[in-house]
Amino acid sequence: TPGKQIHEMIDQIAEQLALSGRPLIIDEIDHFVEKKAVEIIRDIYESSGAAILLIGEETVPTKLKVWERFHSRMLDWVPVQPPGIGDAKTLRKFYCEDVDIADDLLGLIHEKSNSSVRRICVNLARVEEAAKSQGKKKIGLKEWGDRELFTGDAGPRRK
Repeated sequence: TPGKQIHEMIDQIAEQLALSGRPLIIDEIDHFVEKKAVEIIRDIYESSGAAILLIGEETVPTKLKVWERFHSRMLDWVPVQPPGIGDAKTLRKFYCEDVDIADDLLGLIHEKSNSSVRRICVNLARVEEAAKSQGKKKIGLKEWGDRELFTGDAGPRRK
């Protein structure tokens, strides 16, 4: 049952983390920073002792310096690396369970996705859906043809 007040919810979160031994992963930590709510995360950390992984924009380390008690608890700052073809192959395993996407098409997906994991995932899902709609269990560059992949570009303006 969720606590009625923030401190009760923080205690519940900390208890669950401590009991489970699992880490807490917070994506888009930037929102906590913008709302000046980082002390909530520090309270969870102090109460649970759990590892906390923060994911955010490149400016987060600088912005967190305002909260020295929080900033000083950082173990490491690791910049994200652009996804390589190996990452695309790993994502293919998760996003394409019903269709085998050939390496040649995966290479094009990786290239057109412009170093964006999200775009790689979108393109994998699109290719799988297209293959399934054609009754194919395997698809490569030859079968894909000259169809477009999602690049993030809005495309030309309609007249």
